[in-house]
Amino acid sequence: MENTSYALYIVASFLVGIIILSLLVFGWRRIGTLENAQDETVAVKNKAEFNAEYLAYEKSLMYGTDVLSCLNKAQNNNQKYVYNNYYGTETETLGKETREEFFIDVAVTLKSGPLCDDVKAYYKDKTGKYQRVIGLGSSKDVKDNYNDNVFQENAKNHFDIPTIYYYYFRSGKVYQDSQKYSDIMWKDKGRNKTLYTILNTGKIETTFKSGIEYHLLTNEDTSSVSSIDETAKLAALITTVSLKNQTIVNSTQPTTFTKDDWWYCTWTSAASDFKSRKFKCTGVGYNQDNGYINKLSFEEIN
Repeated sequence: MENTSYALYIVASFLVGIIILSLLVFGWRRIGTLENAQDETVAVKNKAEFNAEYLAYEKSLMYGTDVLSCLNKAQNNNQKYVYNNYYGTETETLGKETREEFFIDVAVTLKSGPLCDDVKAYYKDKTGKYQRVIGLGSSKDVKDNYNDNVFQENAKNHFDIPTIYYYYFRSGKVYQDSQKYSDIMWKDKGRNKTLYTILNTGKIETTFKSGIEYHLLTNEDTSSVSSIDETAKLAALITTVSLKNQTIVNSTQPTTFTKDDWWYCTWTSAASDFKSRKFKCTGVGYNQDNGYINKLSFEEIN
């Protein structure tokens, strides 16, 4: 009888142990399931928030200011997902590991002609008021007065031409390069531009042309010199968005009151021209693996 009771005790203990173990396993799995579900919920929320930031630019009508905002946001995003000092100063390959699944390309196409920088000169009339110089004569005196190279680098009383740092992606690696704004954007590089050569139009036509699709990121299969140049031009626009209109004063103050003697001159970058143009969003692309937006395309409305 005692042996029977002892056997039952052992069996009961065994069953209780199995029940407790089962409950522990169930609870552990339940906790894991809840954690996975929570992680998935967070991932879905993060993706929705990420995409929403860019879907805000999916408009049929907007100004270039909005496109520049999207370009700047995408550039900051790409910076965030590249390791090892993406915006460093070294010119070597940057970063051995990249998070390409979160990169965003922004494509921009102009339709109504190239972008232009704006240059204006002013003189003081006989009443003491400043007047804009509109049109120049061909006399030697006029040419002499306007032959000062206002875009000469590293010189006093000349415009400060910024250096543009830009980045391109090829074969999973990030490369950095830099050029003067004038070398990226101006047809003749601008190093010998004088007031006389540009003031009849008041514009400096840039190499940012119509009909070309400019990309924030180069495709690694087509990352030729030309496509890298396109990326550099978008970087120039982003860099000079907040660049204040520069003004220089004639180092030799004229004593006569005539437009043949300029008093001061202003320069505004092509970003200002871009801001005033109208655009539409022509497409939004998604990464097929994770569902995150990876491309937006904008086209100017004529």
